[in-house]
Amino acid sequence: MSISENSESNQSAIPKAPAKNRKRRRFTGKHYSRFMKLVRRTHMYTGLILLPWVLLFGASGVLFNHPTWLASAKIVHHCDAEIVKETVGFCSIGSGAVRYPSF
Repeated sequence: MSISENSESNQSAIPKAPAKNRKRRRFTGKHYSRFMKLVRRTHMYTGLILLPWVLLFGASGVLFNHPTWLASAKIVHHCDAEIVKETVGFCSIGSGAVRYPSF
């Protein structure tokens, strides 16, 4: 038995995968091209219309979250303890310490 005979017998013992006889239906043709053109155009014009809104939304978000970036003066917010107590529910107990109200 030679080497070539041995390799041939090993190859015949390996089962082969069944052939797939199904035809693959490719999406080609005039209708698919028209549909994809419509999808691409819709995506493009929707993006162009929404772009200014997205830019303004981002710019206002940066300004609200980082007010000191463009302001030259330091921003300090003051309010009375009574207003804080009414809106948030915290009670002041003297030297700036805050305690939780008992429910």
